[in-house]
Amino acid sequence: MPKLLLVSILLIAGARAHASTVMLVTSSQKMIAISNGDDRSWAVNENFCIIQDEDEVACGKVVKTKDRAAFGRIDSRKSQIKKGSLVEFRETPTASEEQRFFIRTEANPHEWFNLADLTISSHWQGLGLNIQQSILPNFSMSIMPTLIFRQRTALGQLDGFAIYLGLNYYGSYLYSGFWAQVGAGLSLYRGNVGASTERKTSPIAHTTLGWRWRFGSGFNFALAGGVQWFLFNQLDTLDLGFSGVLPVAIADIGWVF
Repeated sequence: MPKLLLVSILLIAGARAHASTVMLVTSSQKMIAISNGDDRSWAVNENFCIIQDEDEVACGKVVKTKDRAAFGRIDSRKSQIKKGSLVEFRETPTASEEQRFFIRTEANPHEWFNLADLTISSHWQGLGLNIQQSILPNFSMSIMPTLIFRQRTALGQLDGFAIYLGLNYYGSYLYSGFWAQVGAGLSLYRGNVGASTERKTSPIAHTTLGWRWRFGSGFNFALAGGVQWFLFNQLDTLDLGFSGVLPVAIADIGWVF
């Protein structure tokens, strides 16, 4: 055998002998013990992958460390893990970065569940809070209390309050990209005509399409347009000045957490 080839084989064998390997595998294949190789001493929360026959068969995270070994939890697995298999360090985004950018990994496909978004939403009729909570990877439910701006009509002044429940769809990631929203609720109008005050409650609904820009810090803003529907259009003595289906434009700014 050529000397150069023999030296190469010995070097490779020596490198593997001192690399991190699987020392023990539980019967459930969910936990392993990892040796501390010459190349590294493992730390809690570090990510690793197991290599067998040059194929990546499982990945996980270190949960506990000792002087000569570490213990890891397996998060994803393609086949049976064997004792003596090579264990390699994997540098991945932090948990907060994964949640912020909604990176769905095989190891943690449900990280979208805790994502919420709080925004201030402004449209032609008022100013509201749009509070969204994820329910599926591309969907969120929202509640939006809205203050209706004071408006002057030919007979007096009009203001009020509205509250919507909504369903939101995002085409790519939660709170990012294409945004479609449908909502329905109630609006309470108050009209002041001279010294008298009148109130009226009306069912209200809307649907909008738009785009949301989301950044790594969690800051996001959106622009959307659509239609809004009102059932009632007047109080006893005061015409609201609008009814039926009306256009609506929304500017929305807030934070993902």
